[in-house]
Amino acid sequence: MDFEGKPTYFNDPRFSDITLRLHDKHGQMDFHAHKIILCRESTWFEAKISEKRVSKEANKSATIIDLYGDTPAIFETILRCIYHLGQDYTHYFCCPTDKNPYPNLVRLVAIIETAEKYGMAPLHSQALHASETAAGVLLRPIKDAKEEDWESRNTVHTLWSLIHYVYKGKIEKDSELGMMLARVVLHADLTGTAQFEECGCAFPIFAVHVLVQAARGKLFQSPHE
Repeated sequence: MDFEGKPTYFNDPRFSDITLRLHDKHGQMDFHAHKIILCRESTWFEAKISEKRVSKEANKSATIIDLYGDTPAIFETILRCIYHLGQDYTHYFCCPTDKNPYPNLVRLVAIIETAEKYGMAPLHSQALHASETAAGVLLRPIKDAKEEDWESRNTVHTLWSLIHYVYKGKIEKDSELGMMLARVVLHADLTGTAQFEECGCAFPIFAVHVLVQAARGKLFQSPHE
């Protein structure tokens, strides 16, 4: 059956049966969704919606779930992804420009964290793969660069900034995101830099992830190589 061109009903209030109310420092934003899709793709929403069933039956009001701590643009991205799971939705992972034709690593990490938060396993896995591939593509030109040139590279600055951002939060020893960042650092031969030493001292779990990946010999390898 050909579903091309069929409506997705994404954020369509006419047919939705639940409202996701996102709160941030700028105010609130409503997303209209469908319980069956949320429960199918998210273990977090499945549990939350099950909790709401009793209160909804009691007051007969529309189901509203209040959400906090999410960036509206990233949250909308993951919703669009779960509404298009039968299609190629990797274009949602990046905002390409002439100067930056590759996926935005910061955006990808935010998608990974949000997908993990809401228990969206397939999306989490695909975003991890996309981020590792993007990092490999971006770092490949500087793999053999001289050390004194590294600090002038925006991509390397972005990578270390991401590592600081990720490891300042709550991260487990078996974190897939941490292991991915460790593989990228190893593949780009960045273990001899001052930034690596700084991150290793500041974030012991990061050092553990690098050691584990080095010991396993699972260095990053581009699927096209």
